[in-house]
Amino acid sequence: MKKMKRVLAAAVAGGMLLSSASPASGHAKEIDLPPLYETAKPLPFTDVSEDSRYSDSVEFLYTYKMSNGLKRTKFGVAENLTRVDAMMLLGNYARADAYYAGANQAPFTDVPARAMNMISSLYEARLIAGKTPTKLDSFSTITRGEAAIILARAAASIAGVPRVSGKSPFTDATGRYEKPVHILYQAGIARGKTETRFGVHDPLTRGEFAIMLYNLHQLEIKFHPSDTSRYGELPSSGNGLTMSLEKDVFKATDEKVTVEMANTSEGTYQLNSSLTLEKKVGDEWVPIRYWGIAFPDTMYSIEPGGTFQNRVPLGYLRYKLGEGEYRVVESFSSDTEGETTLAVPFKVVE
Repeated sequence: MKKMKRVLAAAVAGGMLLSSASPASGHAKEIDLPPLYETAKPLPFTDVSEDSRYSDSVEFLYTYKMSNGLKRTKFGVAENLTRVDAMMLLGNYARADAYYAGANQAPFTDVPARAMNMISSLYEARLIAGKTPTKLDSFSTITRGEAAIILARAAASIAGVPRVSGKSPFTDATGRYEKPVHILYQAGIARGKTETRFGVHDPLTRGEFAIMLYNLHQLEIKFHPSDTSRYGELPSSGNGLTMSLEKDVFKATDEKVTVEMANTSEGTYQLNSSLTLEKKVGDEWVPIRYWGIAFPDTMYSIEPGGTFQNRVPLGYLRYKLGEGEYRVVESFSSDTEGETTLAVPFKVVE
């Protein structure tokens, strides 16, 4: 499975899933960063052969601990996928339960205890919905059309995904399925059962969903290449704003970097919740990717004289945080003070 091993090594630098950050210029020079995994984990599943069309997808999910299969030696590629298990797989990919750990419990009464935290997190993130206000229909088989809807929501949140154009070739993808299916088809996440039939009401198998998630991952890589930073050297203060950290030196084992932003100007500043983490490589800064929902897609404001705290969740990184120089970057905008981008540096020691 050499192809998969190359993909895993390439998947660790640049942007984030479900982020509002724009991709860097395609003309920037690419720089390699150390991967989290040097090689993919060997598969224990007897129903996924090395030359199987599912091999790369299942290997991706297994290596990154998103799925352990139905049994120790069986992934279940041909088994129908339940709605709750499909949502669990998507949640594991997005790490929704880690970020939305304090999410209010979802209103569904038919969710098994093992899945309630994840379902509640996905519900708060607005990636899923129930069959009724109180029923998720957890144990029914998810259809290809239903899976298209939740995956399209995830795909649409990736910065840079092209808008759909033209007409869908699938005659059965109508109504609520039309746009989601067209998004997945044009983005290369899913194919139809035939050239003109998507199979919106057909059951979805575990193997098919694994392929779709893997293709979503490939799309994320495509639209967030490992480029150098779009910013040059940046100050840590300016236009009445100051960024600071709780300390200047961190250990590679630290869980987070907390950033405080103070506004001493006379205007109110707006900022997005997402923070950019970059590493100094030679003379250039290189953005580092996150896994999943590292930051909610939320705008905040800092009033005159006010402060705001945010944090970089180091547990979400797709890259080993080794020794070196790093910086946290944030952009601000104000109707009266204009736009400002600041960065606060720090060091990491082993």
